[in-house]
Amino acid sequence: MAKYPGLPGLSVVDVSDPANPTEAGFLDIFKSPSSLDVAGNYAYVADRLDGLYVVDISDPARPAEVSFFAIYGAEKVATSPGFAYVTTGYCECDLQVVNLTDPEYPVAAGAAITKSQPEAGRRPVRQAWLFLTAMFIWPAVDCTS
Repeated sequence: MAKYPGLPGLSVVDVSDPANPTEAGFLDIFKSPSSLDVAGNYAYVADRLDGLYVVDISDPARPAEVSFFAIYGAEKVATSPGFAYVTTGYCECDLQVVNLTDPEYPVAAGAAITKSQPEAGRRPVRQAWLFLTAMFIWPAVDCTS
């Protein structure tokens, strides 16, 4: 998600010729982007230090910020028509549901504590269900004695 190491941003890459991908546009408004989802003419970027950014990508050469919704610690984002699902934290995850019916004015729609995060970009929302995954890291145990 970064154009240059250390410079967070959103690169739009033209892959119409897979042998020669080229950057078409770049937006560098983010502080610490962690994931994104794309739906229609919008990219939804979760930023750990700020929250959820809505970016207009209808002109790939000129991605532009449309709106912002503050969610400190935003880690993962997944979307379904009219909504974004943003998780924070690592294991005990705070799920924020954001109404995006009007992308210029995102509004809080709900919240919950979960144990998992959405798999960004994988369309984990089906009908009225949001599917989340959890990753557990087990400590190493010395079983030699």
